[in-house]
Amino acid sequence: MARRKGMMVGKGKKGYHNVVPKDKVVHSQSARGMKQPQRINMIDKFVEANRPKKILSARQITNRKYERAIIDSIDSEGYDENPITDKEKLQFLKDTFRAEYGWAIERMGEQKAFSEWISGLPSSFSIPFMNRDILELAKVMGSLPEDATEKQEDRVLENYWNFMTVKTFQSFRKYKIR
Repeated sequence: MARRKGMMVGKGKKGYHNVVPKDKVVHSQSARGMKQPQRINMIDKFVEANRPKKILSARQITNRKYERAIIDSIDSEGYDENPITDKEKLQFLKDTFRAEYGWAIERMGEQKAFSEWISGLPSSFSIPFMNRDILELAKVMGSLPEDATEKQEDRVLENYWNFMTVKTFQSFRKYKIR
């Protein structure tokens, strides 16, 4: 019988075993059906623990940046409520919108009414409204290149209120705000 290095032929209760390790502790545990001890490299443990759960695309990263900017722009100062969590802030924003601009929802639809409402600069939602601030936000978020043409900048400015409405409603859906 051919032997591998570090292995030997052994005899158990029912005759000869095939190849068994020289380490009696390991052999006796494996004979009882126990799993043999394995060495785990510390580097492998570290890599596994710090591996990202999911690799995000550039669009997903940009969406998360906008979501964070939207949530951070919700301001309840001057209102009776004091929302703390992201979900509470978004619920506060939607409730405030309905209270202040609910009459327009039936007339023009919820998203168009919301777009019109935020373009009127409500005190509960302090997003950038000046052209240079809007363009700076778009550049920081990665929606607009640093060396953008005038045509690209005009397109961002023309679509800003609708874009922010869409991003806000995506956050409403994500947090299940009704």
